Amino acid sequence: MNWLFFTLYVSTLTIIIIYFYTVASYLWNTPVEGFESGMELTYPSWCILLTTCVNRQNDTLDKYTKRIEMYRNTIARWLETGLPIFVIDSSDYPFDEFKDTSVIVTHFMCEEYNSSYIAEATSILYCLENCPEINNYRNILKVTGRYSFAIPEKILSKIGNDSDLYIQNIVKDKIKWQNSEVFGFNRNIAKEVFQPIIDDKLFMENQLWNVSRSGKYNILILPSMPNTRRIRRGGDNALLKAL
Repeated sequence: MNWLFFTLYVSTLTIIIIYFYTVASYLWNTPVEGFESGMELTYPSWCILLTTCVNRQNDTLDKYTKRIEMYRNTIARWLETGLPIFVIDSSDYPFDEFKDTSVIVTHFMCEEYNSSYIAEATSILYCLENCPEINNYRNILKVTGRYSFAIPEKILSKIGNDSDLYIQNIVKDKIKWQNSEVFGFNRNIAKEVFQPIIDDKLFMENQLWNVSRSGKYNILILPSMPNTRRIRRGGDNALLKAL
């Protein structure tokens, strides 16, 4: 009787062990939504999209030289993070100097030059439609191509990947203005967010404010990111201490 009980006990224990081993193996090898294969399961699905415009109308050689050097330095700094880096240039500059790196460059000639906001919105949508690799990622952190900041990988890991829109903490509610040097978005809402900028000729900042206050999306405020390189903003040449 004792032998029979022992045999049943061992058989039952063996079945339980095999069952849990099978379940654990399945969960470990099954991709989780929001995470890419090859990445640790604790790391959210993020990539970086740098928006650039190298060639400008009525440009001088001096301005062009300084701008391209600034972009090159910024891209090189982002490469050091080990994050997936994408670049979209709206003046059809290919950034061939980075062709032997992991940076993926998409470039085209944007017809809209009178508004940098429309050009940037057009660039984002163009990249999503013409660069298949970027659609492997659930969330995209758009950074104006002149900027970089410290430890972005830790910031992304901290904020997770469950929100729809990730916006800066720099906002002016009275004029419905949400800064746009850096923002993150779920690629599935890109058309809803950026197409109205093109169709209705909106400012990017006004549209981000509208979307973030619409109540339709899950919004997360990004932490303050020091502008350690002290890069001035394009257009008004303002120096932001933090993004």
